[in-house]
Amino acid sequence: MHASLIHSFVGKFTDSSVLVRTAMVRHGVELLRQLPPVHAVPIAKALQSRFYDPDENVRTEMVERVCEACKESIGPFAPLLGEVGGRMQDKKTGVKATARANLCALYRQHLSSASLQWVPQKLLQSYGE
Repeated sequence: MHASLIHSFVGKFTDSSVLVRTAMVRHGVELLRQLPPVHAVPIAKALQSRFYDPDENVRTEMVERVCEACKESIGPFAPLLGEVGGRMQDKKTGVKATARANLCALYRQHLSSASLQWVPQKLLQSYGE
């Protein structure tokens, strides 16, 4: 993949349209699954910035897409999972609830995996097994 193409793609993550940024989240997560690590770094950074998007719909989409991708493989999304946990402190209740529900579902799915040690025990106890 050409660097100029990736640069153009990454530029759309900061588009003025909420619909474009939401679409970029969907496509960015899918592309991150398929790219080799050397090309994935700029896309991962652009995705990470969308956790702080001014629009709550984009933040919610980020949480949902990253958690959905982690159901298959946590590997390339491990750095983004910490940001999903940070969204539990979001000012909008919809984003908080989405982050909490998705993280609990991921933890239950990967209960035996050591890769999800960052999930606080207090959170898990409050939502049961």
